[in-house]
Amino acid sequence: YLFNKESSTPLWTYDTGADYINTIAISADGKYIAAGDEDNTVHFFYKDSSTPLWSYTLDSSAGWAHVDISDDGSYIAAGTSGQNKVYLFDKNGGTPLWNSSLGSYDLSSIAISADGQYIITGSDYSAGYIGKVTLFIKNGTELWNFTDSPAGCCGSYIYTVDISADGEYFVAGRGSLLADVDNDAVFLFRKNNSTPLWNFTGGDERVHSVKISEDGQYITSFGED
Repeated sequence: YLFNKESSTPLWTYDTGADYINTIAISADGKYIAAGDEDNTVHFFYKDSSTPLWSYTLDSSAGWAHVDISDDGSYIAAGTSGQNKVYLFDKNGGTPLWNSSLGSYDLSSIAISADGQYIITGSDYSAGYIGKVTLFIKNGTELWNFTDSPAGCCGSYIYTVDISADGEYFVAGRGSLLADVDNDAVFLFRKNNSTPLWNFTGGDERVHSVKISEDGQYITSFGED
């Protein structure tokens, strides 16, 4: 659905054919919308029409598409739960500019900076219960990665990531792969170093979402007890 602030009546609706939408993102000026569905497909819209400008299926395997969009709608970062690839698109066509492998790690979250210059992913290596945060630049080069393998039974799963508007700071939220096991953590990074500036553990089972302010000065999160 697309709404404007004046009415609860949708401007338009679109049925992807999938059972549900996994993630959705809108550009800062409201002109462009990206949606990732249960059938592993990214759909890209301009605000004036419910017909997608393009759609692209990320992989033939099962998975849920994750998407994020730069402020002006020029770049769309995408990936799939349970798969190990990251994709970058531009708004003018449904063919990826590039895709990059996360190796043995399966993607769980993705975010792109306001100017489209940086892409960050959260992923996990389920066989070893290891979480990973990876930073890419716009041309597909990996700048660094951080692996997280806490001691104990329940390992690490990076559920959520976010980027400050200028691409200077990055946050990630960890959780347990097992129910009723406390293993949450929030990590703060700067773009030039894969070592966290700090991390915080609140005693919860997992961090479901983290967000960082545009200037990188404030971080908020929520978890599951």
